[in-house]
Amino acid sequence: MLASASLQSKYEIDVPIADVPAELICGFCDDLYHPKSKTFLDAFTEDEIKQLAVLYGLLYLVSETVNRSHPLKIADLQKLPEWRAVMSYAKDLESDL
Repeated sequence: MLASASLQSKYEIDVPIADVPAELICGFCDDLYHPKSKTFLDAFTEDEIKQLAVLYGLLYLVSETVNRSHPLKIADLQKLPEWRAVMSYAKDLESDL
């Protein structure tokens, strides 16, 4: 969902009580990205792990803006250059993985 503006917008409509920007960031950073987990490390090549670390870094940077601008709607998030970088990188990563 990080790579798709339309899926992000749809999720915000489908789950109006959710803080979608925060959920998108936490969904990857807290729920999926576990670089110290053997299971996680075994699931990816070294290059893929490096790519996922870059995505984590991009999400960390945008999280600072999201935290300052809370609450933030998806349409506003998608205008941020930091988020556009996340989406672009996630799109490229999606095709690589």
